[in-house]
Amino acid sequence: MGLLADQNSEKCLICQADESKVYNSDLDGKRYSCEYCGDYAISGSAFAVIDGNRNIAEEFLKKAPFLAAERKLQGKGPFMINAGEHSRPWVDERDFLNDFPEDFEEKVQRSLLNIFKSFKPLQSYECVEDDKRLFFENEDEDAMAVVSALESLGHIKVSGRILNGFCFDLTLTFDGWKAARELNAQIERRTKVFVAMWFDKETEAYREATRKAIEAAGYKASIVNEVKHNEFIMNKVLNLIKESRFVIADFSCTDEKIEGGKVKNGVRGGVYYEAGYAKGLGLEVIHTCNKDAFEKRLHFDVQQKNTIVWEKDGDIIKTWGQDYIEYLKEHIIATVGRGPR
Repeated sequence: MGLLADQNSEKCLICQADESKVYNSDLDGKRYSCEYCGDYAISGSAFAVIDGNRNIAEEFLKKAPFLAAERKLQGKGPFMINAGEHSRPWVDERDFLNDFPEDFEEKVQRSLLNIFKSFKPLQSYECVEDDKRLFFENEDEDAMAVVSALESLGHIKVSGRILNGFCFDLTLTFDGWKAARELNAQIERRTKVFVAMWFDKETEAYREATRKAIEAAGYKASIVNEVKHNEFIMNKVLNLIKESRFVIADFSCTDEKIEGGKVKNGVRGGVYYEAGYAKGLGLEVIHTCNKDAFEKRLHFDVQQKNTIVWEKDGDIIKTWGQDYIEYLKEHIIATVGRGPR
């Protein structure tokens, strides 16, 4: 038997708390509901990989409780852990653990956001052993180093600390609240990805696959026909592009046809415009296009740009015979880096 709690036990697999609820999953694995870690699932294969390797299990037990608690505070909702599977909305176990902040400055910033999500400003709260999960450290001394850094920055006030233990009163200062709000806004700005595309039944599967790839890479898809607004549509489009970390432009189209005296379908002029506007702002623009349009309709000016060519295989989107979601995810990470989500 490995280091993790037995999958048949009632303990939370991540933080080992006894108060969790465990359910059989309709997938291969178990579902958990924990007060600290939120709702999540883990596949049998991921459990075998983690529990079967002592180094991975130790890393999982060291990092996973902080990452799960952070996700819960951020309201990200349920998540699932698997080993090397991307055809479902899984979080790969290695991607999950790689999100742990190793850099001290990042640890301090993310701890401030955890406090911001947990406590109201200018009110005193008692921090006890369980609250170490806010600071990404298991040991008292290491957790207190993060607390001290936040205090020295003026973000929090600490009083009534009990020596030789992790127990004290914490107050989020007004300056700390402002800093956390700005940091939260900066992260939100860094997570958005504008998707320029043709909205049609023909592209519904592409849209959902692209959304999954963007989220798997750590970003959030911004798709204009899903955003509620009261503005002239192009003003909203241009603002969404300005707020984005990068843009994905899909040049897919079909042959033109005439309906009611107007040209329908054909080359998507709006996508070309939006891609050019984003490029003019200095944003990275990733080009995609379905195979038929790439071969017949893609304009000469963008043919020289590296383009991810996709096609439908039933309900699945593929690119050059590979899984499109996994391919686009890796392309995003290689091009602009992993996102903060």
